[in-house]
Amino acid sequence: MVTKYEIIPRNDTPVSIPSDICIQYVGGMDEINENTVQGIIEKIRQGTYADVYLSLDPDGDDRYMQMESTDGWIFLQYCEEVNRTWYSSYNVEYADSDEEAPIICSDGQSVVEKKYTMHNLDLAVKCIEYFIRTGQLYPGMEWIKGWRE
Repeated sequence: MVTKYEIIPRNDTPVSIPSDICIQYVGGMDEINENTVQGIIEKIRQGTYADVYLSLDPDGDDRYMQMESTDGWIFLQYCEEVNRTWYSSYNVEYADSDEEAPIICSDGQSVVEKKYTMHNLDLAVKCIEYFIRTGQLYPGMEWIKGWRE
């Protein structure tokens, strides 16, 4: 299998974030309501959430978004397991590097390369909230898409 990549450029057209809730589960099990959304957003802004896992189903197996962060290094990734496709935050400064980011992942073993990180907490919050409310990637950020053929 070969992994292929494509850069999805950001759309500079202003996007409003709707008030609906599309994503139903955080952490794979806890149902999301408006209070949960506001709590997630506030904890990310304060830097007290080092990781978030959002999914449409309680098993969290098919389509999900995760965020991992440590000391200002942020990793966002949306996965579609059925299509073997993923979308990640992208740091062009490290595009040609395999250097590991100093992120301590919640599973205790995963490694994140610096090229898949970002440092903009406000943008990360927008991406997470937009995903919760629409089930889609925030168009105001550049993403890297990867898939296996």
